[in-house]
Parts: sequence; structure tokens; C-alpha cells
Amino acid sequence: MTAIFMNKLKNMDLINYIKHNIKIKAVDFNIIKPKISKQKAVLMYHGIDLEENKRYNTRFFSKKHFERHLIYYKKNYNIISLEDFIDNKNCVNDKLNIAITFDDGYRNNYLYAFPLLEKYQIPAHFFITGMNNSNINYKILWSDALEIASSVIDKPLNLFGKEFIKEKDKGFRSLKEYIKKYPISGTDAYIEFINVLNIESNNIFLNEKYHCYWELMTDEDIKNIYRSQFVKIGSHGFWHNNLASLSYKNACQEIEQSKKYLENITQYEINAIGYPDGSYTKEISSFAYQIGIKYQCAVEYKYKEDINNPNITDRIGLYPKASPKYLNYIINES
Repeated sequence: MTAIFMNKLKNMDLINYIKHNIKIKAVDFNIIKPKISKQKAVLMYHGIDLEENKRYNTRFFSKKHFERHLIYYKKNYNIISLEDFIDNKNCVNDKLNIAITFDDGYRNNYLYAFPLLEKYQIPAHFFITGMNNSNINYKILWSDALEIASSVIDKPLNLFGKEFIKEKDKGFRSLKEYIKKYPISGTDAYIEFINVLNIESNNIFLNEKYHCYWELMTDEDIKNIYRSQFVKIGSHGFWHNNLASLSYKNACQEIEQSKKYLENITQYEINAIGYPDGSYTKEISSFAYQIGIKYQCAVEYKYKEDINNPNITDRIGLYPKASPKYLNYIINES
């Protein structure tokens, strides 16, 4: 039954992939045209690689592809900082106003995205976890560990790792889905989880060719970004956990830990957060604001009233493969 289920998933992925690429071509050739429906939008990227590689991380754009995006934005949009976006400053009426953000704090953001943002003088916010300040051998986000390991592990990961799953909760479709609901908190538990994944995948995290897909910014990288006129740093939690799935106390602790870590490096107040997986509650948002985090980014609003909250904004996630024209379609249709 498991083999049949996995084959169905693969077939669904292939069908969706084909549909997605047909839609991109239709937009590129003006067969489908977007409605101009937005005045403002916050865009969310993740990683930038030298080449796009679907096998190891499906969220990374190539450096060349990302540069095409920036050139298109510069020509067609009014690009403003996240602070100006939320404060409603420096906006124009005759163009779409956008702010650019990056989640997860990958080192490839520093190596490939950062120089391009500087080159084109485009403001952006990098949301970074506290993982680099943790006492673990592999400073890797759990979601990346799962995605990379699953590319070489033969057995399906919805069965792998059952020792982490409580008996009553084996109905989850995948281990990733399970961890979103029951985050891994604490150094010892995290080390155990990553070590098991690494062993099962024949020490894949030791292989340098995979480092681009999980390696995080160093403290020195963060310092160099801090000196930039265009790119700013924000919190992305400490362990990259879904904060709404933690207890209120643990969620607040993660935000504070991350904030203090980044402030120790940059020597300025961290006043922005990108919630991991867009996960937050009203109480968590209120706490973040109380400790000086005025600018808050979700993915989608969790509560209708947040649409009118001046301190929180939703974002549009961008994923390969997307031409500049298709990006314009996604932004206006989202």
C-alpha cells in the first residue's frame, strides 16, 4: 500500500509540474494576462544557488535567474524597504510598490544574493535563525535536513523516523508534517534528530557538494551585511520552529534568544521578524511587538483582523521556475 501511495504522489507531482510549466509559457506568450490588482506586495525568497537544482532544494533560484528578477523589478516596480512598506512611506501611485525579504539565513544569500542587491542598490531584509549560535555539529535547519536526506534515502520519509512519533500521532502523512505540529525543541533532541538523518543518508551532510543547500550565514557574514546601506537583518526564530505549535513560553524564548544573538553581532536593535512557516498567534505577535519587534512578516494572515494591523504583513512566496513575467502574474493573482 505504501508503494502505491508513493507512486500516486510522484504522478501527482509530475502532473502539477507539467501544468505549472504550461502556465508559465502561457503567461510568457501573453496568452494569460494578470489583472493589475495590487498596489503593494512583500516578496519572499529563500535560497540562491549558482544553478537551480530540484533534487536537493526546490525553493532555490539560480543566481542568474534572481538577477533577471532584480532587473525586472528595478524597471517596472517601486522597490522600498520593509520598514517603509509597513509604515506606508515612499510609496508611489503609478507603480506596484514591493519590498523584498529572504527567509532562513542561508550562506548562499550572503554569497550570491547580497552582492546583487548591493550592485543594483535594492533594499531587502534577511531573516536569520539563531542556529549558528547553537552547540550542534551540523548547523542545519530541520526542514533542509529532511529535504536533502530524502533525496538519497530509499525508504519514504513518512515511515522513516517513527521513533520520534508518538503512537497516537502516526496518522501524519510525512515526518515534515509531524514536526510542524510537534517542533523539536532543545539542543539534545535536535542533535539526535540530525544525527539519525545523517546516518540514514550515509553522512550526506559531510559532503561539500550539498553544503550550499543547508549552510547558514556565519557571524562574520552577518556583520558584513549589517554594514550594508541596503540590506538589513531580522529574526527568523532560533530553531526555525513553527512558533504557534510551541507553548507560549517557549515561543517567546525562541524569539528573545534569536533577537539577542543577532543584536550581539550587529550592535543594533533587531526590530523585524519573519515568522518561520508564517506561524504565529495573536499573543506571540503582541509579545514580539512589546520587546521592540515592530515589523512582522507572516506568509498568510492567520486572523482576518490582522489585515488592518499596521505592524504585520503577509508575503508572496516565490519559487522556481518563474520568469519575470510569471512573477508579475503571481504577485497580482495572489
